[in-house]
Amino acid sequence: MVTKVLNIKFFLACLIVSEILISCSTKEKETGIYESGKVKWEVMTINGKREGLLKKYYEDGTLMLTSHWKNGVKTGELIQYYHNGKVDTKEYYIDGKPDGKMEYYDSLGNLRQVLNAKNGVVDGENIEYYSSGQVKHKETFKNDVKEGKGIVYNEDGSVHYRLIYHNDSIVYAIEYLEDGYVTNQLLKFKKTYDPNNTYKVGEKQVVYVKLLYSYYDNSKLRITLGKTDNYGNVIDTTYTVTSDNLMAKVQYVPKHAGENILKGSASEIANDSVKVVKHIELKFDIVEN
Repeated sequence: MVTKVLNIKFFLACLIVSEILISCSTKEKETGIYESGKVKWEVMTINGKREGLLKKYYEDGTLMLTSHWKNGVKTGELIQYYHNGKVDTKEYYIDGKPDGKMEYYDSLGNLRQVLNAKNGVVDGENIEYYSSGQVKHKETFKNDVKEGKGIVYNEDGSVHYRLIYHNDSIVYAIEYLEDGYVTNQLLKFKKTYDPNNTYKVGEKQVVYVKLLYSYYDNSKLRITLGKTDNYGNVIDTTYTVTSDNLMAKVQYVPKHAGENILKGSASEIANDSVKVVKHIELKFDIVEN
């Protein structure tokens, strides 16, 4: 019985202390004002820190933005509006930083972009849309940097570009024209010569050609060498090799001393069809035996 009475007294004491603390808190309304005297924004504060719903207005009184605050930190959903009342932006904040799905619209209400944020930086898939709703562009961010595969569509849904990003730069690109022809290719190769070998006339030489990036799974690399025209296209094949992966082994027997330049093409093959063809040169400095 004594214990129960003590517990009740303790509870009442805590309640009184809480009421005293609340009564000591300073709760005020923060208001921003345009030069015209119109309200620009308004939000409640407790002890000088924003708390609750903030509303921001255009000068004519139309709602521009709403956001949520806790203990002076932006937390929760933020919605920004066009002057016509349509939603412009939807974002979500945790501890003052964008976190989660973010949506952006045009002034007619059409979704134009969806991206994801994590701890204040863009991280995850970014999708852009045409006003028709058709997907325009897909790409992936890692820690605010473009990384990995991307694809750009025409408004009819056909593919315009296939891309690969590395460290925010495009390292692989294919453009598809309306007739299906592929152009404007960006491929990165690494050519590895034997650093300890002296290239001699009549002796077999080996160079490894590797495609560093590929949009497709299980791609192969085909190297074709020979006489080329003024545009770099092979018109008389003298050598060809197709690898089982993205690295091809090219073997060559030089017939004269000095600089030997082999010209041809490197083709990426996926799903039994040629996807990309790129001009390539291999250079050897040959000495006499």
